[in-house]
Amino acid sequence: MIDIESLIKEAQIKLDSADVRWWSWPEVFASTAGPRGGIGCAAITTYQVYAFESRSTLFHVKYCGGVWKEWDGKMRGRW
Repeated sequence: MIDIESLIKEAQIKLDSADVRWWSWPEVFASTAGPRGGIGCAAITTYQVYAFESRSTLFHVKYCGGVWKEWDGKMRGRW
C-alpha cells in the first residue's frame, strides 16, 4: 500500500507543479480487479480513490489501486 505523501510527490511530478490540492473518496467496482479492469472475481469491491489538482495549471489526475488516470475534476466521476 502506498502512503499519501508518496502519492502527492508522484502527482506533483505528473502535474509538473509543486502546488497540488488533493481529495479522496471510496469507489465501488463490480469486480475484485478494481480500476485495473481485466478478469477478477464477481464481487463488489471498494477501493480508495485519490485525486489531485495543480493549482497553477488546473490539470487533474487521479490514482486508485495502482492506476493513474486523467481526471475531469468532478468528485466521484466515472473511473
